[in-house]
Amino acid sequence: MTTKHTNQGLTSPRDQFADIALIDAEMLCELWGVEKEWIYDQVEKGGLPHIKLGRRTTRFSVPDLKKWMAARTIIRRGRERHPA
Repeated sequence: MTTKHTNQGLTSPRDQFADIALIDAEMLCELWGVEKEWIYDQVEKGGLPHIKLGRRTTRFSVPDLKKWMAARTIIRRGRERHPA
């Protein structure tokens, strides 16, 4: 068994894997306020990161979703408007 050094000491691969949270489409719908149809449409298009656990079971990794959202976040800086 291999271990990884962290600031808190040694952790096993099992401990590292436990930090990966998987959620289902229903939970993702609640968190993002979107319809299930939109989620599966994005999965089908290949845009939304997901994990297939069999023919009918799809899960989403929270860390992967956070990266996906960060890559698509748009910050617009408009011109300052001064009162006339």
